[in-house]
Amino acid sequence: MTARTRGPDDLNGARTYAYLVAEKDRHIRGSLREYRDLEAAHQDSPIALFFIQDILLFLGESSLVATNAHRFLDQRPLNRLPWTEFQRRTLRYLADELQEGEYLKSIAGRAALCNAYWWMGLKHLSRGDRDGARGWFEKSVETRAFVRYSYRMSRVLLERLKTPGWPPWIPPPATQ
Repeated sequence: MTARTRGPDDLNGARTYAYLVAEKDRHIRGSLREYRDLEAAHQDSPIALFFIQDILLFLGESSLVATNAHRFLDQRPLNRLPWTEFQRRTLRYLADELQEGEYLKSIAGRAALCNAYWWMGLKHLSRGDRDGARGWFEKSVETRAFVRYSYRMSRVLLERLKTPGWPPWIPPPATQ
């Protein structure tokens, strides 16, 4: 089963499937293929393209996400409406234009904080900082924003991070 066979209405399911492919295969090749399938299927939806960046972060591809975030900031999502302030700030954070404190400064509300902490956890994970990722995923779960995809995935990733060296496809950061 690939991202294309599940239909366009189940983006969260397709994202989760890409995570599971990496878990099953213990490398990123199949998950990158899932990402590319989703990218192709959603070329007309910048908002969907924004959301699937989590797959690339999960695979350790933070530099590609930064490049994509810069590109997305120059586009307008659906119906030429501007990005929401939260989406714009998240894109700027993912593009390395905002530091964590500045990113969080104007984010209010449980759901938005849950999402922000999750993006921050993924960014840390993608760079091999498992302890930093764990801290942000814990903060995401502490929001108790139960209905958010970011809440549920933060719980899953926290559980997986209990395994030393997980995920195996992301090396630890180089020591200085």
